Amino acid sequence: YQHGFAHEPNPEKPDEIFQHAKQMSDRDELLAPARSTMRFGVFAKTHLTGLVQAVAHGVRWEHDGSIMKPMADDEEMLEHIKYGLFYHVISYDAVRDHPDKVQALMRAQNNDQNCAMGEHEMAMFFQISRVCREDHKLLPGQTLWEAVRAKALDSVSASW
Repeated sequence: YQHGFAHEPNPEKPDEIFQHAKQMSDRDELLAPARSTMRFGVFAKTHLTGLVQAVAHGVRWEHDGSIMKPMADDEEMLEHIKYGLFYHVISYDAVRDHPDKVQALMRAQNNDQNCAMGEHEMAMFFQISRVCREDHKLLPGQTLWEAVRAKALDSVSASW
C-alpha cells in the first residue's frame, strides 16, 4: 500500500480528534472503539486504518456476527496491527493556515482511492469468475452455490 496522510492535533484542543472518533464509533459498531490516544486526523487511507483497527480490536462482522480476525498467514495485516501504518504527517499550522491546500490534497486522495477501488473490485470479480468455472468437490449436503461461495470468499479475502 502507499502511505496515508494525517495531520497533527490542534494544540488548543488536543482531544478534538478523539471526540470526533468517539462520536462515530459510538454510532457504528463496525468501527473499532475510539481510544483517548487518538490524536492525529487521518485523511488518506482511512478505510485501511479503520479495517486494521477493527481487526485489532475484534469488531464483529455485520452479516454473521463473527469476530474480525486476520488469517494466520496474513503477515502484512499482522505487522500493521502490531506496528501501525505509515503516514505523511502535516503540521497543524498547515491545516489552520492553508485549509484550501489541505482540502485539495484530501480531494486528490479521495479521487485516487475511487480509481483504485474500481481496480480492486474488478480484480475481485475476475477472481470470483475464475472460481465459478472450477470443478468443485461437494461435501455431503453442500450445494454448488455454497461450495463456490466459500471458495470465492476464501480466495478474495486472501488476495487482499
